[in-house]
Amino acid sequence: MRREVSAPAEVSNAKLVNALRLLNTQEYVYRQEIGRFASREELLTFLRTKGMLSRSPIDLENPKPYELAITTSQDGMHYQITLKMTLTGMTRAIGAELRPSAMTQG
Repeated sequence: MRREVSAPAEVSNAKLVNALRLLNTQEYVYRQEIGRFASREELLTFLRTKGMLSRSPIDLENPKPYELAITTSQDGMHYQITLKMTLTGMTRAIGAELRPSAMTQG
């Protein structure tokens, strides 16, 4: 019996771009208020405090099937935001499909 593997639901490119625009804009608002750019957790807390999380077209706290990473330099003057799709669940399912004997061993 063959098991179907379903891909995680993808978010439209427009929603991803708008989420990144929101994050970029709020990084600068944070810097203006605090004096440096925010880490991921700092920015999410800031957005929650300002009531801005609901303005994002995606759930920034749990963006599955995407992963949100925000990296700041040690001095807080530079940052990089990455929003990428994770395929961990699919990889495992495909791996199990390729090795059916591993699924039957106890």
